[in-house]
Amino acid sequence: MVDGVEVISGRGHVTLVDLASSLRHALDRFSSGEDAAIDFTESAEVIQLRHDVNRVLITSSQHEWQVSVDREVLVSAFVEFVREAHFRLIEFLPELAENPVIRRLSSG
Repeated sequence: MVDGVEVISGRGHVTLVDLASSLRHALDRFSSGEDAAIDFTESAEVIQLRHDVNRVLITSSQHEWQVSVDREVLVSAFVEFVREAHFRLIEFLPELAENPVIRRLSSG
């Protein structure tokens, strides 16, 4: 949620690994000073994340809203989500620690 707008809905189905991987990719792009996008296997929607000084403008390919959030707040939320997803996946299935996709979640 950003300014009362549900950017990523809790009503649909997005796999934890897909969402965490998308957020990890967005973090990598942010650290390189690039814009990012979050897309979903289960939907055609793309969430665009564009730098605007110290804020990030967030738009959707399927909705009319546009919101912005402090860059550091967004990065912190993404980092926390990815770390927690990685922890939960490894806790549930320890052998996933050897999976390169899951291992990448812990990088950065």
